[in-house]
Amino acid sequence: MKYMNESNTNDNESFKDIINVHDVMEVLNITNQTVYSYIAKDKLIPINKDDWKIDGGYEFNLSDVLKLKEEMQPTDLTTAEVAKRLGVAQATVVKYINQGMLPAYKGLYRGKTCNFIKEADVDQFLKQHKIGKRHTKEFFYRQDLNVVLLQKFVKRDRTARLMSLEGNMLAITDEDERLTYEELIGTGYTPVYEIKKRKPITKEGFVKFKFRLHPSVHNPMFTVLDMLYQEISPVNMRINPESDNTLLLEVRPCLISKLSQDLYAILQNYLVRGEVHQRRNGTYFDSDLEIVRLKLTKSQKIQLEQKAKRLNKTLDELILDSVSRIELEDKNDEENSFTY
Repeated sequence: MKYMNESNTNDNESFKDIINVHDVMEVLNITNQTVYSYIAKDKLIPINKDDWKIDGGYEFNLSDVLKLKEEMQPTDLTTAEVAKRLGVAQATVVKYINQGMLPAYKGLYRGKTCNFIKEADVDQFLKQHKIGKRHTKEFFYRQDLNVVLLQKFVKRDRTARLMSLEGNMLAITDEDERLTYEELIGTGYTPVYEIKKRKPITKEGFVKFKFRLHPSVHNPMFTVLDMLYQEISPVNMRINPESDNTLLLEVRPCLISKLSQDLYAILQNYLVRGEVHQRRNGTYFDSDLEIVRLKLTKSQKIQLEQKAKRLNKTLDELILDSVSRIELEDKNDEENSFTY
């Protein structure tokens, strides 16, 4: 960027940096049209506003432009920054704002009207909603690389598994060696199986399991995961992190190859909702859901839909959770009741 210098040698004034419209565009990272919009609104005042034709164009004090740049810097978060923090698309953040789930206000940034979100509101949002990479398919399935969480890799007689898909991704070997995904592939490890596309299962509900994520490649639950990844694919599964380094595995109702009796027994220990049955032709995962017709007033339905959106759940999931809480309360009442 080239600046022109003016001086008044008679008054012995210091040099002032003078810049033109093109320079302003570079400093503020805005368009030519926006510069003239700022001039029209007196947001940016040229030093030669009245006689600019003599100079062949508008000229500005650099100090005025830099001051405006500081004023343009947002003190709160943009939707792009919030999207990065939540691990979702920017359009998803805008959707949360439009639905009233995430408070925001309008402001000017780089000549455009944008949404801004206070950091405290983002923190509160994260506490109230299960949002972000940790709670999306990206947590356990990297579609760009076609790899999944806890996937098994081998190199001759060595075994490794992917323990995290975040960042550079972490793999652990059977000798407790920690490698990034790039290092894993670079040292000769290859996946035992390929993740293939499968059709989505349309049966209602999920069978849910909860198990601890041990930093060991030899875990019976990981063997079950290997089978599920191969036979029904990630499209029919969900894996979310829970507290205390545990994972919540959700599986659509399906029939897979028959598990050994040992694996079946282990799976039963981790079961938290639904049923698993051994059949002659395989192992069946049953969500144990029955269809119930429910009639509501229009206002009740709207309230339920709004609450489901706030909690990032479907209506079915919200109602099922409510029924489960009632069951738990009834059980506690029975245990605490007196018998005469």
